[in-house]
Amino acid sequence: MQKIEAVASIGKYSLLLPARIKAALSANDRVKLYLSVLQAAAAHADHADVEPLDLSHEMAVVGERSAWLRGLAATASHVDGALQVPNLQQLVNLTVSQI
Repeated sequence: MQKIEAVASIGKYSLLLPARIKAALSANDRVKLYLSVLQAAAAHADHADVEPLDLSHEMAVVGERSAWLRGLAATASHVDGALQVPNLQQLVNLTVSQI
């Protein structure tokens, strides 16, 4: 029996609260990172001559090591006035899998 099941079986859900808060804060940090990546992509598309924002520190804080995510902002561009972000679906999938 796992800890969560054991605690649930005795009805002491309040014992799980600190772990749930920690998990929620971690999820919040990951979502903030993903939104920062999108903002960096939009900024780079607006100013392609400027180096994209380096989010390696933020990625390290949340334990994200994906090279494709690190390089996502540099691939963004505007096409017919619309922001184009290659691998956007991969970012969406990553975000959904974290929920």
